Amino acid sequence: MYDRQPITTTDGGTVALDWFQPRGYAKLPTDTPVVLVLHGLTGGSREGYCKWMCTSIAAKGWRPVVLNYRGCAGLQLTSPAVYCASFTDDVHLAVQEIHTQFPEARVFAAGYSLGSLILCKYLAECGNGTWKAAGSGISSAVMVSNPFCMHTSKVRASKPWSIEWLYNIGLAHRIKRYIVEHNLALSKHAELDMASIAQSTTIEHLDERVVCKLYGFEAAEDYYAAASSMQYIPQIQTPCLFLIAQDDPFLGKLPIEECKSNENTVLAVTPRGGHVAFLQGLWPFGTAWMDQVAIQFLTMCSDMMTRSDMTSQNQSDATQEAMLPSL
Repeated sequence: MYDRQPITTTDGGTVALDWFQPRGYAKLPTDTPVVLVLHGLTGGSREGYCKWMCTSIAAKGWRPVVLNYRGCAGLQLTSPAVYCASFTDDVHLAVQEIHTQFPEARVFAAGYSLGSLILCKYLAECGNGTWKAAGSGISSAVMVSNPFCMHTSKVRASKPWSIEWLYNIGLAHRIKRYIVEHNLALSKHAELDMASIAQSTTIEHLDERVVCKLYGFEAAEDYYAAASSMQYIPQIQTPCLFLIAQDDPFLGKLPIEECKSNENTVLAVTPRGGHVAFLQGLWPFGTAWMDQVAIQFLTMCSDMMTRSDMTSQNQSDATQEAMLPSL
């Protein structure tokens, strides 16, 4: 289903682009639009929401690809750094690689949960000049189930025996499995206390004992402040759709004013949908409503860009004709 392309980062880390190639896959023109999918915490290209989004993209005739973060989806952890919500270097590298392979293609992106946090920060950094290259390299993007404010999300997820707390415990268990999987690589870091990590029961505990130690944050709150999307939304210059459900257990705060102040962003809020779910139909274990919305938004943006390019070309042709000397 996927053709894996490992990429070595500048610090010796390993990420991978998994190019989706379903049964009956036909060779596509080099200018076929590419959609980069960013998965959530402890996820990867094998996650159901990634597979169904890739299926939807391929059905449209576009080229889907999933970025697997360091140590995810079977990748070895080959550098001192793990992935986290505030680290955007690997997205920058992936976008560059896609443009190198398909220089004539438009590149779109879809981020889910933690992937939406990373994508939002990356787009803002491209807008504020953090990256030297002009623009983000992404024509438009969709971000699904972004917590927006990680502090508020943490507070909600810390109430014992709440639905949010149960999600917290479940994800913490998956993070610990990730750490156990890469125990040999991580145990080489003197700053990591593997015993206390093993005793961690919440995401915040693990952020304190792993992410903060490896990325130099004093405390989890400092990490959450650096990664939260609220501050970055006003800086985005790429057309974006944020899709969030009000019953999302990880929703921190709705960025209503932030999106209102930026004409490049659209905020879509539904009463229900959960976290990276938005299920539909009598058999809700297939293409989700969020996939349909994402494809519709990206298609609309692509069509608008095509019309804009045609208008610009027509104006250019008319200008050249006007400048020709009369015979």
